[in-house]
Amino acid sequence: MTKAKRLTSPPPVDRDTFILPHSLEAEKATLGAALVSTAAADYLVDHLQPPAFFRRVHQLIFECIRELRAADAAIDFITLREKLEARGKHEDVGGPVYISALADGGTSGNVAHYVGVIKDLHLKRVLVAHANQTIALVAEASHAATAIVIDADRRLIELQAGHTESRMQSLRASSAALSKDLEWRVNHQGELTGPTSGFASIDELTLGWQRGDLVVIGARPSIGKTTFALNSAVAAARTGARVAVFSLEMRRLQLEYRILAQLSGVPLTRVLGGHLGEHDYKLIADAMCVMGDLPLSIDDRSGQTVWDIRGACRGLKAEAGLDIVVVDYVQLMPGTVERKGATRNEEITDISRRLKELADEIACPILLLSQLTRESEHRSDPRPKLKDLRESGALEQDADLVCFLHRKNHREGGTTNFIIEKARNGPGGTVNLTLDRDVTTFADGGEEAPAPPAPEPEKKQRARRQG
Repeated sequence: MTKAKRLTSPPPVDRDTFILPHSLEAEKATLGAALVSTAAADYLVDHLQPPAFFRRVHQLIFECIRELRAADAAIDFITLREKLEARGKHEDVGGPVYISALADGGTSGNVAHYVGVIKDLHLKRVLVAHANQTIALVAEASHAATAIVIDADRRLIELQAGHTESRMQSLRASSAALSKDLEWRVNHQGELTGPTSGFASIDELTLGWQRGDLVVIGARPSIGKTTFALNSAVAAARTGARVAVFSLEMRRLQLEYRILAQLSGVPLTRVLGGHLGEHDYKLIADAMCVMGDLPLSIDDRSGQTVWDIRGACRGLKAEAGLDIVVVDYVQLMPGTVERKGATRNEEITDISRRLKELADEIACPILLLSQLTRESEHRSDPRPKLKDLRESGALEQDADLVCFLHRKNHREGGTTNFIIEKARNGPGGTVNLTLDRDVTTFADGGEEAPAPPAPEPEKKQRARRQG
């Protein structure tokens, strides 16, 4: 994977002589083009906003051009002059002489190029404004450095989202890429198109975890959310996938011992207690060699926000590439909604949306673990459902895959149902896994799950809950 190009630092700028980036020539060229070509005027209206122009006079002229196009009126020297006169701005822009000069110099041949120049320079001016705002916050000396960094990163994210080029593409233009992708699938029947889940039965349904997908994995406590995610992360890393694990609950050392037990097959309790035999040392030594080569990174800071995770993922993606992200778990993430009095539901909704955006931005699947409510414990069919996702229905809406882990007795190992309750781009279904609690490892297979009981009438369910 190609690393992101780093920009070299130029010499310090003299702020007293610094002039904001702009090009009056490009602005005149685009406005002149709009006066001689309807197609050019449409292109300007579709791709620019008034603030993109540096000179206020040009902003006024462009606003009038937009109003004329909205009214489906002709755009030329006369109609523009009349529109400016109606707004009382005719003399402000230099009168008929200036407008005439724009029209005389107008040509539609390079309008797309000049629009690109204007957008680039406008973005640079906005960056200057953001940098000045950051400097002002530092100068106040009343904010923590981490808070200033988060604020700057948030504004850059919003800026990036507002200036990202459209992905709109006609089917005619994209048909060649579609044909090529289909040909690959035919020639590689059954091959995974994303990092492996580590379980053949799940991969058969999903073809691996897919790029850009938000995968929500929910379960009640002690069912094995962390174990499953860690098993999947290690399996993907063993194939060369670069993995990032953000653990808000368990510490790095705890996770490393779990991975060691998983790879060595030595029971975790014996590893932690130091009760190792001669044969165990050989297994552990081999496992530690494997661990040392895994492209898997762990961040175990508690209280990480979605902004912290985004920053870390972007850094990993730029430095060495990134293929899969695990976040354990969403209910432990603090909210960053700035509105005073925001509810926890609103905070989880914001986290969910931003993690979905991040998955798309870094082109990686994000496995987001989630607690479930106790509601299922009061139903005749205790298997989890979408409405059991705790604290936010947005998790269900934003996720491309919603999966549940369910086992009859959470205190024991054994057969565990992996339920794909929602699959935006594929089939749902249930597969059986078996949990070996001694070595904290799931494996494919298990006893067939019994058929779910018939649903109870609503009145009977309410009576049982109240009783």
